[in-house]
Amino acid sequence: MCFGNEAFYGLMYVNHFWPGPGVHGFHFIALLAALMFPIALLKTVISLVHLCTAAQTLAKMDRKTIRQYR
Repeated sequence: MCFGNEAFYGLMYVNHFWPGPGVHGFHFIALLAALMFPIALLKTVISLVHLCTAAQTLAKMDRKTIRQYR
């Protein structure tokens, strides 16, 4: 999954400068990036879920710590 994510962003960077060989209007680099997009999207969603869960856990721990010292 990490490879797919890094490949997507790397291919997007390369595509900015060179779209690769084209066949019938489709460019190779853009096609590869499109194939890697679902993997990058999934990894982003997982990261956002992890961020929200971690924030909630830290908030609970902070509340518990504040209650202990009151």
